[in-house]
Amino acid sequence: MDYLSVPVPMTRMTACRVGGWDGWANDCPGPCPNSDYREDAGPTNPSATYRRGESYEIEYTRNNHFGGFRRFTLVPVKQMWDGRVHQANAFSYACWSRGEFECSMENQYRSCWYDMDSKAYRDWITIPAVFPDGDYVLGYAWYGGGERFGNFGDYYDCAYVRIEGGAPVEAEATPTFTSGESNGSNDGKCEATVNDLGICRVEPCIAPSGEKGYYTKRMKPAQFDGVTPPPIKSSSIQVDNRADVDAVGEELRGLQKYTQSGLTSKEDAKGALMLGRMKLLEVASRREVPNVHRPVDWTGKGPLTIEVEAFGPVWYVEFLVNGRRSGYKDYSAPYTIAGDFKDPTVDMYYPWMFHYKNKNVRVTAHAVGPGGAEAWKILDLVIYDKNRGDWNRGHPGIGH
Repeated sequence: MDYLSVPVPMTRMTACRVGGWDGWANDCPGPCPNSDYREDAGPTNPSATYRRGESYEIEYTRNNHFGGFRRFTLVPVKQMWDGRVHQANAFSYACWSRGEFECSMENQYRSCWYDMDSKAYRDWITIPAVFPDGDYVLGYAWYGGGERFGNFGDYYDCAYVRIEGGAPVEAEATPTFTSGESNGSNDGKCEATVNDLGICRVEPCIAPSGEKGYYTKRMKPAQFDGVTPPPIKSSSIQVDNRADVDAVGEELRGLQKYTQSGLTSKEDAKGALMLGRMKLLEVASRREVPNVHRPVDWTGKGPLTIEVEAFGPVWYVEFLVNGRRSGYKDYSAPYTIAGDFKDPTVDMYYPWMFHYKNKNVRVTAHAVGPGGAEAWKILDLVIYDKNRGDWNRGHPGIGH
């Protein structure tokens, strides 16, 4: 299995591929996952906002594997299922086994849960100046994986992203290939079984000889093997209008999402509805836990809850945890993830019962108001307890 972990992908799938082994077969031919969509990520509620010409850190899982190539693409949301557009807009190729790192408590659950050595891969991508402002999917692919021998298929993942500002839009950009692997090899090539998507479309990959797999070789991606890939042209990028983006979101999840970025098609509806600060609170004292942007040591301490500030005509606020709804809606302030005792003479919060300790937890607040108005707020947490046996490894929960 292999998936993108930063930015947050659009689904909770851990192996978008065709085929597989021992009852773990999937039917996900790419170029984006086709099931188990997260409810806290959408085309109008993107996981990241990028600027042209600037570089950003990305992470993807290692899951005990080595070798092959990784490819990144940027494709307008409406064309996310078109493999030809992904190929035409592929801007970054590299050896897959780059930037190996050991996970900490902050990213163990997100990036390293399935890896026996608690390791994952980290790299940087630079957004070419050829892409105009708009909503896109960042497409990820891994292919040709194997160390000395491999029979992996083609793996895919995608994340919703927005491009907004940065360098002036340019007419053309040339795709790049970066070599170098975590084992120290850097001869301008990568260890891989195949050098293009589509050769091993199904897992296990069957070689022309009939053998289940290929022996690895030092090679370049086919697009750079003695040739220069064609440039990406700004004139060929069909940036979606807002109605197209909204329609894709509704089609995928039966749910439209609107942010307060100024790009929403429901300007009048959402105008007065806003979410403010989201706070982690100790239930007993009702005090706010400070510095939640860093891992929080909550060893031996009491229950917690989460509260979000909401402004305007709020019908209700609901919370999503790691991409799934918590099942509780709060119809009046204070808006909390587990509810509170609605009595003017009593100020009491109910404890958040989700198993939130010793793993990455993404909490999303979703406010709904009249006319279909919506607002969103996200809080990423790592809360650890050294008294638990799993405190140094994360813990399986309800999805990455």
